[in-house]
Amino acid sequence: MNWFRSTNIIRKVQSKAEEEVFDTEQRKIEELDTGAQLLLKSIEKLTVASADQARLESKLGNDLFASDVCQSDIVLKTQVTEIARILNKQDKLMQEMVNTIHVTYTEPMKKLASVFPHVNECLKKREQVLQEFAKSRSKVDKCSEKNNRTGPNIAKLERSKKEEETAKKEYQTNNSALLREMPKLYESRTQYFRPCYESFIKSEMNFYSEMEREFESLVIDMDCSIHEQSDQIFEQHMKMKINELKNLSIVDEGV
Repeated sequence: MNWFRSTNIIRKVQSKAEEEVFDTEQRKIEELDTGAQLLLKSIEKLTVASADQARLESKLGNDLFASDVCQSDIVLKTQVTEIARILNKQDKLMQEMVNTIHVTYTEPMKKLASVFPHVNECLKKREQVLQEFAKSRSKVDKCSEKNNRTGPNIAKLERSKKEEETAKKEYQTNNSALLREMPKLYESRTQYFRPCYESFIKSEMNFYSEMEREFESLVIDMDCSIHEQSDQIFEQHMKMKINELKNLSIVDEGV
């Protein structure tokens, strides 16, 4: 979001020290807004990518089950049937996890992000009343400088002072509210975000714990071990099988 920044206001109504305090609090809110937007975009990308991966893996298992090579081998068909079942379950659990994250993380972050445009409007309002305060004070100064102390000029001065006082009170009300509320909003960030993040971690933990149990069971049922052979041995085994295929007369040498 494009945050409103105060212009070079007339310093006779706003000291440099006061403006620096206000600017510090505003920068904190801007940083909070930027961080919330980044977290929201990141979680949306993550959930979309995770759901796509689970869906494609489920399709892979189903396509493998429907293939001729699987249907012609009873042992392989039995194993692929179980693989397809697990991948379909993974797709279902992933969707459940994505839905949970949407409710407990994405939606709360969207609500947080919706707060900042209102804060920005309050900053614009503060600037408007500050400008009015500056104008009214300048008007008082001009009236006070006049040497002609006639009745009309004195009356004009009094009206200007009343206008200045009204503008000053409105500015102080807006300024005080922002200086009071901006730190509260910033300090509440951790308490607001922690439950969202904890829910995200728990959702992922439940998903991956369940899938770990499923794949461990699959390894046992298939009578194989993930620690049986190294990547190097597996690669050598596959090269040997490829070479056997290349030796077939019906296979092109470019395979």
